[in-house]
Amino acid sequence: MEKHACAAAAPLSEIQNSENLNCRNQNQENYRTPTAEGDAEILRKMLRFRAWHRGTREMDLLIGSFADLYLGQFNQADLLIFQEILTHQDPDVYDWVIGRATPPVELNSRVMELLCAHRFAGSCS
Repeated sequence: MEKHACAAAAPLSEIQNSENLNCRNQNQENYRTPTAEGDAEILRKMLRFRAWHRGTREMDLLIGSFADLYLGQFNQADLLIFQEILTHQDPDVYDWVIGRATPPVELNSRVMELLCAHRFAGSCS
């Protein structure tokens, strides 16, 4: 059985050679964000995962609970806007949600309005 060149973790010295870098670049080029209408369910699952794995527990709870509540109702355009929101850093998104900063014009949408109105009400125990 032949091992794929990218399957094994390479030592640091080997990572610097062009063969390993090319392998990493090929993996990134092969990645396709689901955007077609038929891929909506795949996109929902991907966005739900990304919403619950933001980097800070506070944003995981806020964005993750929002995703659980609304992703099933979103159309394709809403999903793509939410995907774009998730590309921004946690402090920026948090500032938009609490009203400390204004979101970029291209994100002004029904999704952003719902997110800014969303309140996480988890238990304190």
